[in-house]
Amino acid sequence: MSNANPCSQSADNLLLKIGVDLNIFARLTEAKEAMTLAQLAKDTKCNPLLMNRILKGLASFNAVEQVDEDSYGPSKISRAFASPKGDAGARLL
Repeated sequence: MSNANPCSQSADNLLLKIGVDLNIFARLTEAKEAMTLAQLAKDTKCNPLLMNRILKGLASFNAVEQVDEDSYGPSKISRAFASPKGDAGARLL
C-alpha cells in the first residue's frame, strides 16, 4: 500500500484532467521550443494567474518540465497525455 497522501493524488488527477482539457500537453508537445506562461495563457484563453498555478502544479510531479521561471516544455508524462490514448484515459479520471 502506498504512503502517498490521497488528497495529493486527487489534486494530481485533477491537474492532469485540466491539462488535457486545455490542451496544455498537446501544445507543449507540438511546440518546437519551450512555451512561456503568457503564450499558454493566451492560447488557452486562461487567466495568466490561474495558468501559473496549473503549470506549477503540473511541474510539481513532472507532468510538464519547467525550463525556467516562466517557460515550460513537455515531459514524458505530457507526451503520453498528448497522445490519443492518453487523452482518452485522462477523461476517465
